[in-house]
Amino acid sequence: MDLYWLVLMDRDHFLHAVSYGVFGVPMDQARVRGFIKPYFRLIAVMVDKRCGAACGSQAAVAEVTHRWTESQGPYWPDEIAAGRVKYPWMLRARVLTTGEVDLSHLRCLYPKLELLLNAYRDGGYGIYFDDEALPQCIGELIETRLISNPLPAATYDEVVKAAAAMGELLGFNVARKHLVGLHRVDLAFLTGDGRLAAAVQVTMRDRSVIADLNALRDAAENSDAALVYVLTRYDVETLATLRELLEGRYRDLANRVTVIEAAQLIKLYQLLQSLSVRELLSRLFRALVDVHAQGGVVGDQG
Repeated sequence: MDLYWLVLMDRDHFLHAVSYGVFGVPMDQARVRGFIKPYFRLIAVMVDKRCGAACGSQAAVAEVTHRWTESQGPYWPDEIAAGRVKYPWMLRARVLTTGEVDLSHLRCLYPKLELLLNAYRDGGYGIYFDDEALPQCIGELIETRLISNPLPAATYDEVVKAAAAMGELLGFNVARKHLVGLHRVDLAFLTGDGRLAAAVQVTMRDRSVIADLNALRDAAENSDAALVYVLTRYDVETLATLRELLEGRYRDLANRVTVIEAAQLIKLYQLLQSLSVRELLSRLFRALVDVHAQGGVVGDQG
């Protein structure tokens, strides 16, 4: 039985699909509509086109819940940007699990993946379906591994500590629980003259997404600071709630808030901890301060 179907997706399309339980198919892959039916399973793999199978990747298994329907207009991020429909058919599915997958290992299990990755990279779409079902044993193996190897969650304290240390490495004064307007943000990156350069909010178990967005909105209304929202775990429900709010009552923040997963932030922090990078940043920051004091620009010799 052709139960498992592989779908390659870029980051924006993957997060949208996992958040809303919706998948789309490009016009030139319309034939898969005749094969993928309710109760079949999609294995969606997020692929960075720049590194392909060399990257580790996030993945999700979703069970198809409805039959294909025709798109009613631009829906996906690249469709909205282009002002036209690129994925004319839609499919609803219930996300069962998410986790990490090693693409290089998957390529060994399923050699055809290399051809799919090349076609995906060369195409102009953010969603690319395999044109045939995965072998049942491979589909089951991937699903089992995702269940046993879910994306790691980070604690609130771990994330705040890493983010604060990053701010200090970058030369900012870092304040915790900093009052901006009527709300306090978890972290404030302040310049030497006290200006708010960035406001960082981190998800907490006992605090709602709405409360977090209210704090970031206050920061937006009272400064031109960068706004960062860190998700302590890869949580499908939180992603869906956040996306719905940013498209609705908090749409004024949609183009200002940068959403980052805690695992990515911690990896970046670990990189910045290396002495060579720290020294480079320190020298760069000192150079910027000196140039600013002289009224010039970096690299200006005249």
